[in-house]
Amino acid sequence: MKNIRSWSAMALVTAWLVGAQAGIAGEMPKATKHGPAKVELVIKGMFCDMCPITIQKALEKLPYVKHARVSRKDERGWVEVTRSEMKDIQELVRTIDALGYMAYVAKVERKEAL
Repeated sequence: MKNIRSWSAMALVTAWLVGAQAGIAGEMPKATKHGPAKVELVIKGMFCDMCPITIQKALEKLPYVKHARVSRKDERGWVEVTRSEMKDIQELVRTIDALGYMAYVAKVERKEAL
């Protein structure tokens, strides 16, 4: 059991480092900072059916999150953010990390304002 935990922790750290090295773990691009965007997150550490529900509810409590969807099977989360109240994209990651999961940003898509 101890070896499995060590391997899991190492896998999570590696996943985080890969995301950081890809340049996707920084601030939200200025073009997105002031308008709606869709953010895709990689989320590690979900082991039961309640995990995605817990993460989704926590994300949807944030004032700038319009909608969140989390999939344990895909190990992903998709979040629609609305306004510039979000200081940087890492706020989403910190929210998930505070719940005990490991997350990093995979992609940010700017949406045209309606």
